[in-house]
Amino acid sequence: MGNNHVMTMEYGGGAAVFGPDGQCIAAVRSLPEDILGFRAHGESMIGLRRFVEGPAQVVYSRTLQKLGEAPLPAPEFPNLNRPLNNRHSVACFADGAHYVYDGQIDSMSMDTAAVTVTAIPPFHTKRPADLERGLSLIERARQRMEYTSTLGVHALDNATRLDAYGNIDKRWMPDAPGRSLTGLVVVSNTGRFPARSTVIAKSPRAAGGGSLYFTAYPEAPSSGDAGNPVVLRNRFIPPPPNSER
Repeated sequence: MGNNHVMTMEYGGGAAVFGPDGQCIAAVRSLPEDILGFRAHGESMIGLRRFVEGPAQVVYSRTLQKLGEAPLPAPEFPNLNRPLNNRHSVACFADGAHYVYDGQIDSMSMDTAAVTVTAIPPFHTKRPADLERGLSLIERARQRMEYTSTLGVHALDNATRLDAYGNIDKRWMPDAPGRSLTGLVVVSNTGRFPARSTVIAKSPRAAGGGSLYFTAYPEAPSSGDAGNPVVLRNRFIPPPPNSER
């Protein structure tokens, strides 16, 4: 959240904000609406509600008081986006917040009047139509995996975003058999450099300060106890302005 403050939340459950000394500043047992995630922006917290008819953008204070809400365009694939999806749905930058729905080719600015620099990933296979309603869980999962899914948007820094994608065709990384692939696209919100894309065999857990963070297998302490996951940090080095792709 900045200023050494941390927020924790559980979808469908409670949320809490902690200060630099670890003291709880604010807490609620249950948020009044289904919010996929929050991101700090200035003195406020901007969130995206799980898709339902009505306002999708919500704004809360750092003490978890609701300040307002605003409409956003409905997702292109409403049925695909109706159930819970644990992705990073919101990221905040100097020019405001970006959000993403599953099936989108790129994240979008919550400022519907903003001119957004967009990217079209070469590995993206666009879904031709929405899912039908009333599918079984197994059939729904099968149809969802037939096309590229949008896992989330991360803020690499205050002007650079990272979009992550799943269900990537194995031909993009044939040397990783049996492992799910993640597509990554780095986009400058200001157009400082052309978008960069790659495919990897792991998915980022977080981003910030110009770096991506991944988790690996847990450490193995000599005591035999279960250790903490190893955190891997990969730094993105921006190319020179106006460089070739």
